[in-house]
Amino acid sequence: MLDDAMTIKTEQLQTLLDEAIVRRKTPGAAFALWHDGTLQSATSGVLNVETGEPVKDESLFQIGSVTKVLTATLIMQLVDRGLVELDLPVRHYLSDFRVADLMVTKNVTVRHLLNHTSGLGGDFMTDCGSGPDNLARYVDRCALLTQVHPLNKGFSYCNTGFVIAGRIIEVVTGLTYDEALKQFLFEPLGLQNAASDPSDLVDRSVSAGHVPDPESPGDSRKLDTIYTIPTTTGPAGATPMMSAVDLVTFARMHLDGGVDTGGHRILSEPSVATMQTPQVDVPVPARDINRWALGWFLAQGQGGELIGHDGATIGQCAYLRVHRETGTIGALLVNGGAANDLMMDVFSRSFDQLTGVKMFPAPEISNQQPQDLSIYEGKYHSLGGVSRVLVKEGKLTVATSNRIDDLLLEEAPLSLEYAGDHRFLASRPGSEYPTIYGFLQPDAEGLPQVLFTGMRVFNRET
Repeated sequence: MLDDAMTIKTEQLQTLLDEAIVRRKTPGAAFALWHDGTLQSATSGVLNVETGEPVKDESLFQIGSVTKVLTATLIMQLVDRGLVELDLPVRHYLSDFRVADLMVTKNVTVRHLLNHTSGLGGDFMTDCGSGPDNLARYVDRCALLTQVHPLNKGFSYCNTGFVIAGRIIEVVTGLTYDEALKQFLFEPLGLQNAASDPSDLVDRSVSAGHVPDPESPGDSRKLDTIYTIPTTTGPAGATPMMSAVDLVTFARMHLDGGVDTGGHRILSEPSVATMQTPQVDVPVPARDINRWALGWFLAQGQGGELIGHDGATIGQCAYLRVHRETGTIGALLVNGGAANDLMMDVFSRSFDQLTGVKMFPAPEISNQQPQDLSIYEGKYHSLGGVSRVLVKEGKLTVATSNRIDDLLLEEAPLSLEYAGDHRFLASRPGSEYPTIYGFLQPDAEGLPQVLFTGMRVFNRET
């Protein structure tokens, strides 16, 4: 793919993306690559299968949870201005904040929100409507939230924490979250193809999400009728949209120590470093994501470490990777199909080769099976869903249902293959890359009390 000088030409990148969206049955995608002081980009396919509008460089895709890096950046800008301290309790800024556990109510800090160690139920995806007070209403509804693990005693991916952080931004600045994002990041960085407020999407080139068509298994070229998860969860990733090029421009600011492409300071160097400093280990790494910092994850691959974040909404996915040593950034935005596979296709033949960092493959299936599969059987729950693990015909299976507010999304049962160390792999239809399920914290009888998957803690119920 690459020439002898370890560079990549635009036409090579275009061919790579064109081939990948056909292979992975993806309606459209945009990819931007920054390396050795040069920006390359490619777009392919369509934004919407019904309109046939082509993807362009300026097209906006939902970036999902990549937003968390933006939210953490806003918080750190307030730290720079002396308006926020990471280790002060949330109640210092939100006096009415409360959750079910009184100790957590009093002691959870801003840092706990940003590094996913609060232990709060992480998928509180309730819809509090629109308007300037929707985040305030969301925080009010957190009063009954329970813990998935004790405060600062573990890691579980927490959308909830970032919505609360978004509300802190509002209270401290006097702006709505969307206004703060525009005023402190989008405008100073010159991001013309970035938006969070739906009113800013008029007459823009905007991607739609696409989901699997039940009448055509393996094909996800069906336009989704649900455009977004509840907009209240914007600071966690529901609403922000960007072009791939603008996402790279944002990441360049972090790569360049907090200054923009014109040399203007957006974030202090100490804050940039703090955001990239490991805070907590991930109990069961996935795609080599083994530690979390503030906003960013850290992935230890073969040959080096990356920082980044992934994002997923309904029918859209985003991937951002930064290799600090070579100054390389890759941003891929996708609107359907086997997105993880497409990401692996594109990054392995461009970003990975330029950086010399190769992500390890998924754990291999073990030749030896556990003597007693029944110890894993049970119902494991989190705020956002339930996973039922059963033994059927000598194999372990898992059936998961995910909840977004009043919407219940049932997944087809998956067969689990043992990979050693109480970890199992599940292959999803249409994808070559399996999901990892780890069973943790066995009790005195050897029954695991936690199922860890999707970066989340699911606690045993039965």
